[in-house]
Amino acid sequence: MAMIGSQVAGLLEALHEPTMLIDRSGTIVHANRALKRLLGAEVAERALSDFVEDDAGNFGRYLERCLGSGDPLIGSANLRTEGHIQKLQCKGNAVRFGDDNLVFLRLLDSGAPRFAALTETLVELREELKNRRRSEAMLEESVRERELLLRELEHRVKNNMQMLSALLSGAEREASSPEAKSALRDASLKFGAVRTVQQLLYRSDDLEAIGSQPMVRTLIEAVRALSVEPMETEVNIEPIDLPIQSAVPIGLILNELLTNAVKHGQPASGTQRLRVDFVRHEDKIQLAVQDNGVGFDPQVSHKRASGIGLVRGLLRQLGGSLEVERGGGSRCIATFPAPHVP
Repeated sequence: MAMIGSQVAGLLEALHEPTMLIDRSGTIVHANRALKRLLGAEVAERALSDFVEDDAGNFGRYLERCLGSGDPLIGSANLRTEGHIQKLQCKGNAVRFGDDNLVFLRLLDSGAPRFAALTETLVELREELKNRRRSEAMLEESVRERELLLRELEHRVKNNMQMLSALLSGAEREASSPEAKSALRDASLKFGAVRTVQQLLYRSDDLEAIGSQPMVRTLIEAVRALSVEPMETEVNIEPIDLPIQSAVPIGLILNELLTNAVKHGQPASGTQRLRVDFVRHEDKIQLAVQDNGVGFDPQVSHKRASGIGLVRGLLRQLGGSLEVERGGGSRCIATFPAPHVP
């Protein structure tokens, strides 16, 4: 200590990294606290080669180069520290104290363990990325296969529905009795409602549900064609998503109420007018069809009220009910629980 002076010793103690002064023989003449924590408290006055795990000759030559250089020279060494071997980076250069040249040597963490950990993490991330890309490719292929199957299914269902519709229309034309013609026409209208819902489903981006607005408007336009006289319509439709399991019976209910209004809601004079409301009240949906006709009694003969009977049956399936108001026309109100879209 006396050789290097207390002021210099204090400066060395202020350094955070392990630091030492080494003489020409390779002996540690001064070690700061950081070095003592690394190599042990009795490190001073010992040869640095005692702690070097590598070829001592190579490290000795590195120290000789440092003695001849005023600029720091970079080196490395595997040192036996407390209980294990640690690879450290060295920065050494010559400093002069009196008549002696000493090596001012600092030990820095080489970062090898961190680099190894980062390399391992990088390999793991690369493998995970490969797995994700493989999974994405499998999912994309699955989606493509699903789209192909859906298009094939849509094509077959569409063809089958067209064939059934043509058969019903042909049977209606060939029927000899008015009763048979009426029954076949009603069946064709009911089937047309199912076909409309199915077509809307295939046009939708979501194959689990369809919107109330396109369904109601499409069914209104389909039934409007039944009226040979001009007909005015007024609609109030809230946008509500309907799952396919509920959309089909709801479409049939609306189709029957519209058909009934067109058939039996003709006014004594003037233009026929229909109003359709499809609205939500808390957890209930209310579907109402109102006409300005002379009105009808839903409890009359089965032939006249068969459509209303079907509506009541479908509403029982949905857990709903039907109310018929008369006065200045008829207003049929179907109320049922709002279906849940998954």
